[in-house]
Amino acid sequence: MRRIAAVSCLLLLSVVITACGGGEMTSGTPTPTPMPISVSISPSSLPVPTGQTRTFVATVRNDSSGAGVTWELSGTRCTGAACGVLSSASATSVSYTAPSTEPVPPDLTLKATAVADASKSASAALTVFAAGTIAVSISPAAPSVETGASTELTATVANDPFNAGVTWDTQALEYCHLFPCGSLSPKTTLSGKPTTYSAPSTILSSLHSIIITARSVSDPEAIAQVEVKISCAKPKDCIP
Repeated sequence: MRRIAAVSCLLLLSVVITACGGGEMTSGTPTPTPMPISVSISPSSLPVPTGQTRTFVATVRNDSSGAGVTWELSGTRCTGAACGVLSSASATSVSYTAPSTEPVPPDLTLKATAVADASKSASAALTVFAAGTIAVSISPAAPSVETGASTELTATVANDPFNAGVTWDTQALEYCHLFPCGSLSPKTTLSGKPTTYSAPSTILSSLHSIIITARSVSDPEAIAQVEVKISCAKPKDCIP
């Protein structure tokens, strides 16, 4: 009877193991399927003035080799230097210098291809335009504001084929490193749209103005500047 009971127990154990998926013993951990490689470029599109240089960065995901990318520049009807020049190329970045004259058509493609998998790539759209054609102006031309108050400034950008607007910044030599210079919001605006400058609550008695700059997004060398006069709303707002 004991032998029959033992056999019955073994049969029951076998059924339980099989039901639980343990009918066949395996060793080790299953090898996970590797994630596919993907490539992206930043910026993905950019206007570039003739003769100027811009830098592009490629990101390759799931590349265990860390081999990065190769770079290629192409145009619809231009070749070689007529399309521009790539320099300082590395596995992750490259510099593009536009030609001295606009290609016709002016649209180019910068392609980054993964070294580890040539079937994976990304492209950035470049558009070359004539440098020096964009002009920026700011209104009002002689703004003023009291401490703790705010005023609106508007930049107008002429001859910008991309209507990309401007970025705003404040400058006042070393003053802004020691004392607040106020703030601008928003920091980027389209042509004809205002930004708001908020003056600091206190200012140095010897320096009652700051310089505000509006810089073209399409051509950072095209700028306009205006001097904002700041007066003390209260005597205590002036720092001796």
